[in-house]
Amino acid sequence: MQTVPPPPRTRTRRAGQLSTGWANIHAVAWAGVCLGLGVVAVASRRMGLSVWWLGPETNPVPFFVTVIPFVMSAAAVLWTLAGRTRAPLVGVVAALATGAVAIGDISRVPGLAVVEGALALGGLLVSLAATSGVLRPAAEQ
Repeated sequence: MQTVPPPPRTRTRRAGQLSTGWANIHAVAWAGVCLGLGVVAVASRRMGLSVWWLGPETNPVPFFVTVIPFVMSAAAVLWTLAGRTRAPLVGVVAALATGAVAIGDISRVPGLAVVEGALALGGLLVSLAATSGVLRPAAEQ
């Protein structure tokens, strides 16, 4: 006698969450922004040009200031992967925070500020596009 395996358990998504495809895109994009900020930090150290959130190598800023640019982009990734509602909104806030980081670097290191601004703009555009993947409540019949 054959036994039929139970159907695979799937997680159902609720209204306000991102669809699976958009959740994956959103999380990968914000992970890329976080990685890009890490590249900016390494480039800053290698070139000897200090971004404001790192400070000079001989007198670095406190650790909690150093992680400021990474916290919001990591929050966007984690919020999305956790399946929370309003993930695109968290992404927009993270993009604004990343943009503020870039503005702080315009006078110090304009080249790296452009890279930070491009990362912020990319994250913003993906978050705005992800709003098309927000699940709507089921229509009542």
